[in-house]
Parts: sequence; C-alpha cells; structure tokens
Amino acid sequence: MSDRPPGRDQGEALLRLVRVLTLLANSAPQWVNRDYIIESVGYRAAGMSNKRDELRRDLTNLRRLGWRIDTDGSAGDQARLRLADQDPRLATLLTAEQLTELRRAARAGGMDPDELGLPKPSPTTSRGRPGDADVRVSLRTSDAFLLETTLHALQHRCLLHVTYSDRERVLEVDRVFQTSTGRWRVVARQDGQQKQFRLDRFQAIRADLPGTAGPMHPDLSTQDPLEYPDGEPITAVVSVAKEHERQAVRELGRPLERTERPDVVELRIRVVNRPLWRLRLYQLGERVMLLGPDALRDEVRDELEAFASGGTGKS
Repeated sequence: MSDRPPGRDQGEALLRLVRVLTLLANSAPQWVNRDYIIESVGYRAAGMSNKRDELRRDLTNLRRLGWRIDTDGSAGDQARLRLADQDPRLATLLTAEQLTELRRAARAGGMDPDELGLPKPSPTTSRGRPGDADVRVSLRTSDAFLLETTLHALQHRCLLHVTYSDRERVLEVDRVFQTSTGRWRVVARQDGQQKQFRLDRFQAIRADLPGTAGPMHPDLSTQDPLEYPDGEPITAVVSVAKEHERQAVRELGRPLERTERPDVVELRIRVVNRPLWRLRLYQLGERVMLLGPDALRDEVRDELEAFASGGTGKS
C-alpha cells in the first residue's frame, strides 16, 4: 500500500478519514466503541464484518499519516479505540489534486470547505491540471465532526441527540451559523422550545434517521415580531412621502408592490400581525396614510376612538 493518503476519485474515502479522526479527537482521551464509530461515520459495506474491515483500512491510513490510535484489545462489539496524542489541528499533507477531491467530498457531505479551513488548490499548470506542490490542510478537530453531523441533521431533518451541559438532549435543528468571532451556534428546538446552543459544547453527538425531525422553524431570535401571526392576514395599502419611504418599509414591512405617484409612493404590504402593525402605523404618525382596505381602516378608527375615550381598543 502506498504511503500517500487516498488520492484522486477517492473524495468519499478522504471525508471518511476526516470523520473518523475528528470523532476520536473530540472524544479524547476517552475510549470510543469501534461499532459506534462505524455507525456514526456511515460505512456502506454490507455486514458488520465488512464495515469493520473498512474501518481497519482507514485506521491504517491514519497511522501512516502519523496519528497514534490505540486499541484496547477487546474483540467483537466490545472493541474500543482512542486517539493517543490529540492534536488541536487536523494536518494532512495533500497534493492539490487530492485537495480538490477533499473539498468536493466536504461539499457533498453538506459542509462548506472554506468554513472548515480547507485551502483552495494551488494554481493550475499550463496544461490546466492541478499543480504537484503539496498543500498543508488544517481543520479544527473540535468542530469538524460536530459541524458535519449537525448540518446533516439540519439538511435531512434528523433528530439530533447530544449531551450538553451534562444533560442528554434531543434537538430539532432550525439553523446553524457562525458568529463574527468564529464560534459556531446552533438554533434548535428542545421539547418545542427554541434555544441557541454552542456547537463546541456538544458531546456524544448522534443523528437519527432522515425525517425523524419536524419541518424547520424560523429562527425567532432574528425574526421581526411583525412576522409573528396574530389575526387574519390582510394586505394593507399605504401612502408615504418618498423621503419617509425607507422608514415606513422598516417599520411596516417589505411591500408586495410599489407604485410611484406625484410626491408620494403607494405601498401594498402583507400584514400577518395586525395589532402590532397598527401600533407601528400610529408611531409613524402623519408620515404615512392608510388607504385601505376598509376593514383595516375601520379597525384603526375604532382603536383610536377607544384610546381617546380611555378604552383598550381592539386586540
């Protein structure tokens, strides 16, 4: 067997190496059950014996690359593995051609190769083929496997099982994003309540089968409260001076249709939260005029009359 890592047309094998190593690195210095690794990484061979052979070949490749991976000597489903020397970076020496395959494999697995820290291949030669210069590749072992599994759960609507703050949780993932400081955040629902989690604090991560989670929900932390449904939806028509149009759109919502008139602009705006929309309309004062429909104009008139008389108005 060659001392070089898997090369051209073996993008899936390269991605498998990343998954195995990052799972071990994320668990170090603890032992990890061999069959759990096989299940988590997703070996495709028929039968557990063949899958164990695949993992054994991958471990051989990783050891040839310089990684120390111990086995505890147990047999069968009790066998365990451990990364002896955990490195905070996954460093693999790849040719530009192999790097192209790894980037392609990462995208196929639902990961952004740039966000994972994979450099772009070196410039092509005059014949249009990747150069032969080796490229140093770095991935954060603490994030890569966690990120890949979480993105898989998001894309394929899988329930995500994790240990977080010493508690076992079952999550339905709604959004994964990176903050300005480089940290990954996961927006997910636990028992119907949406929360935000730090990806680097996930432990013992496992995704269920595709379709076990419900449909994606909007991220309420970034959603305008005006988008929360309250009352029957209706399409409002307002008139606003051009110099106040931007403020009106910011407060009342993006228009479905915009029509320019002399000195003013007419906007047709879909309203799904009628009480809050009316409140924002009042805050704009004389800068905006409500033209219709009549049902909405009646609500506004009745509510303003109730305010004037000391009542509570409509809800």
